Amino acid sequence: MSTNILTCYRNIIEQIARENNIYEKKNFPCIIKILFDDYQMRSLDFFKFDFSFKINRRPKHLLRFSINDSGERVEFLNKIRSIIRLCYDGELRQQAEKAIYVIKAFPVTLGFEWAESDRAPTLKIEVECGPFLKNDILYKLCLISGYDPNMVGLYLRYEICALALVLCPNSNQMSIKLYFRYHALQELNKFSFLHNDFKSKFSVFFKNSPKKNVFYLAAVKLKKPGTIAFLKNYLIYETREFQCNFNPKERWSDIKKLKVPLLSINKFIYGLNNLYATFHSCIYPTALGLTFLNSTRAKEISMYCSVLPYEYGTHQTN
Repeated sequence: MSTNILTCYRNIIEQIARENNIYEKKNFPCIIKILFDDYQMRSLDFFKFDFSFKINRRPKHLLRFSINDSGERVEFLNKIRSIIRLCYDGELRQQAEKAIYVIKAFPVTLGFEWAESDRAPTLKIEVECGPFLKNDILYKLCLISGYDPNMVGLYLRYEICALALVLCPNSNQMSIKLYFRYHALQELNKFSFLHNDFKSKFSVFFKNSPKKNVFYLAAVKLKKPGTIAFLKNYLIYETREFQCNFNPKERWSDIKKLKVPLLSINKFIYGLNNLYATFHSCIYPTALGLTFLNSTRAKEISMYCSVLPYEYGTHQTN
């Protein structure tokens, strides 16, 4: 991926931060420096960054973005450690540093959610464990973060493809989120921990989703000692298509078929037109997320986007 695109990502994140009074916060410039300085993108063979929005309500978290370890594996854990030491202290920092030691062999994505009122971001350390998650790893993470290993261990009967450790500075706690991958909506029935009402609503929302180059994730955030806090379902585009027949316009068309309200996204995109022109880039959707706190609470829709060189298509959504 070109240096132009790397700079474009950084500028997008910084502009969102400025618009939401986050840019001047004590830790923000330092975090950006840790993540982006002295790093050169080397190819388009991997997906590296995204940023996201809650698009059907006023967002609680005003700046949301993530970055993974593709292209810099060894250095990335040191970046995470530096950010943890910068943002957190006490027991939360100790828990996080112990957890990093446990997960250090796995691919990692680092996610940020930062509201104007927060002194530091909520940090999500997502671990892609595929079929290789061992009982002892989840057991160790439960002990570190204060969960009941027996309750959380019940989820091992399903194939956990990823897990996330969520560090929240406001509560000074670390929580666990588990991800389960599937390829067709009817496969939701195999997850007995999902209430039928959730399965129905997820299926209805995604019924017009594309059939190729996508997969789904069912995600469960756990509260202590190991019960469900909330559920989220993701439609995620495969990244392997980058090297062949990639068409951002088709992705925007898919989003329209799902009747996602795009007004706020359009406003954001056109507000950054100068950036896209400067860096010869286009924005495209990478995922949609649908959240339910329980079977009666209103749903929350999140859209995840990224940027590629302009020759892959245009960023127009209409």
